[in-house]
This record gives sequence, C-alpha cells and structure tokens, in this order.
Amino acid sequence: MNSEIFQIMEKAREYVIKKMNECFLFTHKDYPQYIFYIWDKQKMREKKLLRLTDKEEMKFKLGKNSIFLFQQDNKYKSFYYDYFYIYKVLKEKYLLNEQQIRNLFKSIIKEDNKLKILLVEGWGVLPVGVATIEKLSI
Repeated sequence: MNSEIFQIMEKAREYVIKKMNECFLFTHKDYPQYIFYIWDKQKMREKKLLRLTDKEEMKFKLGKNSIFLFQQDNKYKSFYYDYFYIYKVLKEKYLLNEQQIRNLFKSIIKEDNKLKILLVEGWGVLPVGVATIEKLSI
C-alpha cells in the first residue's frame, strides 16, 4: 500500500474510531442480542459537562436527535454501520472503495478485543434502517 493510501486509510480509521468513542452503548430488553451505538450531540455535551463538574455518570435516554451509528449483533456475530454518517463519509470524503471499507472495519474489529470476540463473521450497512449482511472472513 503506498503512503498516500495509507494516510487516507489512517484518517478514515481515526474518523470511525472517533465516532465509535462518541457513542453511548445502548441495549434494549426486546432485542437482547444487539448492542446499539448511539450518537447524540446534545447528550455528548451533557456528558462532557458532567465530566467537567465531577458529577455522576448520566443515564442515557434516546432523544429525538439520537442516531444509531453502529449496531453489534451478538447472535449472528455481525456488525452494521450507518449509511449516511459512516459509509457515505468513507466513500465520499475519504474516497474509499468497497474493499477498503471492508478492510478498515476488519482491522478495527480485530484490534478491539471486545469486538473481536463477538464480531467475526459479518458486516453490513444500515441504509435508512435496512441492513445488508455480507460474510466477513477474518
């Protein structure tokens, strides 16, 4: 891989990891196999304020501006990501092709021990709530 592509992949990787770290992890009693990664700008501000004031951790509640950026399916060992905020950004801003996006997520999943244990078989895009799954051999 030449150095320009490597730099682009690293910037894309930083973007994805930043988005993952900004998310609240959320589970739902009706969907116990899923862990939802939810991004909410207002909730992030509240969380930062709590950290600055040394107050207790906030309890997260879905808001009208909450966005499901990632979804981890423990039953089928799959990982999904949002079409507009993740997939489209990787395609348009970072100019990654399908294989590069797939490789990017493979590497992130391999490095994160919590994801590595659970997510070794599939990946997918969440375009407006409709997911596609492709087997991912790691």
